[in-house]
Amino acid sequence: DVNVLARTADRIVGVAIGIGIGGLVGIGGSVAVNSFDNTTTASIGASSTVYANGTVAVKAGDDSSALLIAGSAGIGFGAVGVGASVAVTNFIKNTSAYISASATVTGLGGGGGTDAKTDISGTTFSSATAKGVVVQATSSEDVLGVVVAGAAGYGLGLAGAISVAVY
Repeated sequence: DVNVLARTADRIVGVAIGIGIGGLVGIGGSVAVNSFDNTTTASIGASSTVYANGTVAVKAGDDSSALLIAGSAGIGFGAVGVGASVAVTNFIKNTSAYISASATVTGLGGGGGTDAKTDISGTTFSSATAKGVVVQATSSEDVLGVVVAGAAGYGLGLAGAISVAVY
């Protein structure tokens, strides 16, 4: 078997907490930002010759997860309390697996093979063993955002929370 494998696995946790307490006005704010900018490539280059009695696998995978926690409180004992929280996750990902056009690649399919994603049903892929020449790129994102804002004031309490994930 010949395996050309590339893998990226990011795990990010972002926590932001803000508290504002004032005699007349209390303002609390928090911002949590996670950003992914990944390029993951598995390839067999131009003019390459690859031969295997078993399987030739060219596989790239990028699995990213983010946990964002943003919380704020604003307490104004005299008049106004304001609390605001924002959580943002941004994904820029390029995951690829390929064999260049001028490469010669032979996988006869003997042996145990390699695990491959074969079919999608809803939001999940089925897996099976593949033999011969296998080229596959996969990418996944798992984001959990917990965003809370609170405010209290003798005259006015104003709070807001926003969570944004950009793919």
